[in-house]
Amino acid sequence: PDVVRVAVIPQIQNQQMAGRYDVLIQALQTALERNVVLMPVGSYSAVIEGVLKGSIDLAELGPASYARAKKRGADISAFATLYRSNEQQPTYHSVLIARQDSGIRSLEDLQGKALSLVDPLSTSGSLVPRAAIQNLTGMTLDDWFGRVSFAGSHDLAIAAVLSERVAGAFVSDTRIADEQAEGGVAGNDLRVLWRSE
Repeated sequence: PDVVRVAVIPQIQNQQMAGRYDVLIQALQTALERNVVLMPVGSYSAVIEGVLKGSIDLAELGPASYARAKKRGADISAFATLYRSNEQQPTYHSVLIARQDSGIRSLEDLQGKALSLVDPLSTSGSLVPRAAIQNLTGMTLDDWFGRVSFAGSHDLAIAAVLSERVAGAFVSDTRIADEQAEGGVAGNDLRVLWRSE
């Protein structure tokens, strides 16, 4: 196409996306000799729908979103992964977090309390936690916690914990590291209660 439309799953709020993908967009424009635009999307499902309908040409997807798109018939192929140059491998973990000053020290302390997940199709922010809670407690995630909500992005789930709208949240550990590097979260503001394999 004359214009290559790129979308990414919303790990951060759309208004904070400006500039984050400029280097990638510029590299793609140079390599493809095409105009490349970053498309705003509101959810993981919106990226998948855009891929399926052909309104998105290139997408950054998490493992669960990729699998869901393939299952729904998307003719897509994974060809690259993003990771920091200081990382040994391009991997990440799901983590359960709470405020450091909340008095919450364990998964058991969160039983019956409010929890934020990221998006129903987030690997680290929904799917891995659901399986983990079932394995760790013998109960479903929805039964273990008092209220479960979706924040829409990893940074909004982190913000929900920091503002005490929820007692805990499952997010990607890379988003916490990014927030800390950007000065958004002080190292001692959050406590990691559980980390996936």
